[in-house]
This record gives sequence, C-alpha cells and structure tokens, in this order.
Amino acid sequence: MRALIEQLEARAPLPPASFADLLEAGPYIRQLIAEHPNLPATCFPRLARDPELEVREALARHPRTPPELLSELAQDEALAPVLLEHPKLPDTLVLRLAARAPEALCRRPLSAKLALRLAREGGVLLRFYLAQHPNLPLEALQLLAQDPAALVRGEIARRKELPHEPKTALQRDPSPYVRQALP
Repeated sequence: MRALIEQLEARAPLPPASFADLLEAGPYIRQLIAEHPNLPATCFPRLARDPELEVREALARHPRTPPELLSELAQDEALAPVLLEHPKLPDTLVLRLAARAPEALCRRPLSAKLALRLAREGGVLLRFYLAQHPNLPLEALQLLAQDPAALVRGEIARRKELPHEPKTALQRDPSPYVRQALP
C-alpha cells in the first residue's frame, strides 16, 4: 500500500482500474486520487459526492472536472473560493459564487462582459473586491469609478494605472476618503 501511496503522491501513471479500487480507501488516498492528473472520468462523480471536504476541494481544483460536476460542487458553500479559481468555471457559476467568496475574484481572469455584469449586479462587498482585481477591464474600472459606494470608489482611486478621465473625476469626489486614496 505504501508504494501505491508514493505513486499517487508522485502523480505517477496508474492503470485506470487502480483508481476505482481505491475509491473506498481512506480520505487521504481519495484526496490524492482526486488530485491525480490521470484520474479516469468514471471516478469524478463518486469523488464529487465524497463526504470529506478535502476530497471535494481537490476535485474542484482538478482541471478536467466536467462543468456539470462543477455545478454540482457549487451547491457546497465551502467550495465557493476554490471553485472561483477554476479556469473553466462557467460565467453563470462565477456570478452565483462571487457573492459567497468575493475575495476569490482577484485570483481569476475576468472577461469584460463578466466584470461589467459583476460591477452592475454585485453587492457593495463584491464590487469592493472587484475594484481590487489586478486585470480589471477598463469598462468595469470606469463604471466602478462612478460607484455609489465611496468604499468602492476609494479602491478604484488607489490604482496606479488609473486612466486620466476617472482620475480627474475622483480628484473632485465629494468623499474625502476617495480623494485621499488617490496616489
């Protein structure tokens, strides 16, 4: 068994039957299986329903987890931050999960369309974190520079790469908090 664990830890190629046989093993081994790059497609559904959070987290990070299982995993509130980092997470799930873990938005690429939608539809806390996104599309940045919440405008004001037009507007902002945030 130790040799098999070492193979799993090393991400060594294993025959597909080995994975299925280990689905009843302890949580650490199931977590290693869920992290394995050669995980057979037949094992994904079983691991998505695993009772251990660590196993489901590992599967939520797996680059080959199918969209329908990402959607199923999204029912678990504890997985929201992990799922928001998944590169293939559909925009519909990003919109749903962003309110649960807005801080995780900064760790994922955002299309201009998705960023604008989050800026328009998100709550204040979500917009606050969105304003901190390192690659915030220009359209969303301009929209957030006019946000009703001074907290959000202040985060936009802190940005070094702020275009001239929003920067000028923020220099005249009625909130001292926003004006002081400008570099």
